[in-house]
Amino acid sequence: MTNFIAEAFKRMMGVIAGAALIGSIAFGGIVYFRTGGGLQGWVALVVSPLLTIFTFGSLALMIQNNELLKRIADAQQRPAPARRQDRDHTPSPARKEPTLRVGG
Repeated sequence: MTNFIAEAFKRMMGVIAGAALIGSIAFGGIVYFRTGGGLQGWVALVVSPLLTIFTFGSLALMIQNNELLKRIADAQQRPAPARRQDRDHTPSPARKEPTLRVGG
């Protein structure tokens, strides 16, 4: 049930954010006209949409981050793919380098 609600919310988030943005602009407009264009009206008209954008932007970022973390966790749980070795590959001889003597 919780997964269903979360998936429905993720799919409807654009509509919900758009409706909240339109509502906040309408709220700012109503306050602006009720106060006669005073400072409170301007503040409400500017701050309301900004708070809505900030809130839903943070929410969208959290959802995207959660999806990326799930992909990372799934990738870590899967076993690493086996390395492919060529059949006609012959191993190269081991390198023999001279030993270095320190101090003389």
